[in-house]
Order: sequence, then structure tokens, then C-alpha cells
Amino acid sequence: MWFPNCSGGGWEREGLALSGGPAPSQRFRVGQRLELRELARKLARLGQSEYDKIKFDRPRPLPEPPMATWHCVSNCGACCNLTPQDRPDLDQYLSAENLGLYHSMVGEDGWCIHYSKERRQCNIYSDRPSFCRVQADTFEAMFDIDPEELDEFAIDCCEQQIEGVYGANSDELRRFDQAVNGIEA
Repeated sequence: MWFPNCSGGGWEREGLALSGGPAPSQRFRVGQRLELRELARKLARLGQSEYDKIKFDRPRPLPEPPMATWHCVSNCGACCNLTPQDRPDLDQYLSAENLGLYHSMVGEDGWCIHYSKERRQCNIYSDRPSFCRVQADTFEAMFDIDPEELDEFAIDCCEQQIEGVYGANSDELRRFDQAVNGIEA
């Protein structure tokens, strides 16, 4: 392994000393890590092909946390609160036909007329309109969302809707967060 020669400048590797290292005022202190670029330049100047063989004493980056996956949670129904005043931009992503259907589904209290508040579920779930479906093709058509971005976008939408309907400290939001992050209740 290459390391700085702190006593006389230059670099050393298993007894091989290289001159032209940092000036005394720029010498590395014990524990200071070498920048990958500097070492690569030094090796390139030497014409060494050892670059690929060197193992750097650098911390490895932490693995990325697993991607959250969107899940609908039972006994929620926040998306069935269709209050048009809460969604002023409906005309920007629904066709005229779907906008008319959307408005026809809004009950006097702002909830979908097909939503059972007692059972907390949709009465027409298998036949619900396309704009009620969290699917890649639907979100791509309505919001111009790439399919690989669907989970992140849908999670954000649901979190906002659940918080708006039930509150930031609601059981519904807690259960949703647990479901999308793969945490068992």
C-alpha cells in the first residue's frame, strides 16, 4: 500500500520511496486520508499501472435503504375524500369526461358516494374509475410520472392526503408508513 513518507516527503510502498511528495508544510498528519485523485495523478506521472491494485483505507458508503413500496392500507379511505376545494387543479390532470365523473361522485359531505364510512371501504372497488387506481399507466397519463417513480410519487400523495383528512398523528398515517416501509404493526 502506498503511504506518505512524513519524515522526508514523497511516497513509500514496501520499501520503495518516491520523491516529489508534499512540501513540508503540506505533509500529511497521521490519520489524514489521501484523496483518491492525488494518488491517481501521482501514479499516472510515475507510469505505474498499480492503481487498480491499491486498496484504500476509506470507509465504505452505507448501503442505500430499501426503496419504500406503495401499498394501499385497509380501513383508511383518505383518498375517497373527494372534496374539490382540496384539489383545485383537477382540471389539469383529468379529462373533461373524467372531471365530470369525479364531480358526480362527490357527496354532500365531500366523500365519495361509493365509499362506505361504516366499513371504511369502496363499494365499487373492482369497478372504480381509472383516476382512483394507483397504477403506472394511470399516473403516467394523469401526472406524467415515469413508472419507476410511481412508488415515491404515490407515497407522497397518500401521506399528504391521509395527513389532510385524518391528521399528522393519526393511526391511518402510522399504519400507512409501516406498510410502505415494510414494518409489521
